[in-house]
Amino acid sequence: MSRLAATPDSSQLLAIIRAQHDITRYGLDLNSVMSLVLETTQRLTGANAGAIELVEGRQMIYRAVSGAASHMLGLVLDMDASLSGTCVKSRQVLHCDDSETDQRVDRAACRSVGLRSMIVAPLLRDHQALGVVKVMSPTPHAFSDRDIAVLQLMSDLIAAAMYNADQQGQDKLYKKASTDFLTGIPNRSRFMEHGGNAIALAKRESHKLAMLMLDVDGLKAVNDSFGHFYGDVAIQEIASRIQSMVRQSDLAARIGGDEFAVMLSGVHDWKSVEVFISRLTRVCDRPLEVAGNMLDIGVSIGAALYPKDGDSMDQLMAVADGRMYEAKRQRKLVGAPPQLDG
Repeated sequence: MSRLAATPDSSQLLAIIRAQHDITRYGLDLNSVMSLVLETTQRLTGANAGAIELVEGRQMIYRAVSGAASHMLGLVLDMDASLSGTCVKSRQVLHCDDSETDQRVDRAACRSVGLRSMIVAPLLRDHQALGVVKVMSPTPHAFSDRDIAVLQLMSDLIAAAMYNADQQGQDKLYKKASTDFLTGIPNRSRFMEHGGNAIALAKRESHKLAMLMLDVDGLKAVNDSFGHFYGDVAIQEIASRIQSMVRQSDLAARIGGDEFAVMLSGVHDWKSVEVFISRLTRVCDRPLEVAGNMLDIGVSIGAALYPKDGDSMDQLMAVADGRMYEAKRQRKLVGAPPQLDG
């Protein structure tokens, strides 16, 4: 029997139908659609990790992740050196039972992430493969014929969502996949990709970088008092204020619900970072008036310096995140964000 001859069972089909229904709630929010479908796929196949990779030039970039692959968002791979790239070229579902014996995979890369088996399905639009959806397991022979059928159906859902989200070409599609739907600024995937490239360049040229982690203050009170529409407006305003402060060589991104991050290039020393944080805090700590209601909002900021505080995105984000929470604790001790006039 062919691997693709199997069909999902009734419970899996019901979950797929529910996912298709849920997709309509997200409309053009491609990132939310990818996350929803990926999490559903991982659960239905029993995988411990999942990823959606989009083709960008000759590279495959992780634009959505789940499970044990959560730390791999923004990862860049060579299309010619992976099973995902082979899947794109062949436009067929591919299955690896064991990476230790499969000649098509990058064995060293699989070992580095603890991967032994996987299924990869192409995301097809107008007979062109835009990327792949992939589920993975640390166990050999982890996936059945039925799991392969599930992945193929789910890949069709993602591809259809991509088609509906954008019918103006690949460049527009990739921009949507790397842009936060609510604020219009880069999302976590784009930030991780940019940060990895920035660190690689800084290593080669012996430059310093600064990583800033920001958390919105006062958002819960806004949501509780006025509703989530006002909360969304507050997030959009904070994003706009942050974006107004960064240079073209820097990158600001929304990486979570009320969390933002900034990568500063060309940093000379810690003092220059402190000066920037002070200016950014003053700009973000202004009240916002919406329909006659004053919203007291602001940000808590923590920073880390490359290479002093770490030489990877994970290390820098962890240090900056810890310092951000300490800044938030200190702000709570002195009361609400200051009310500045100008």
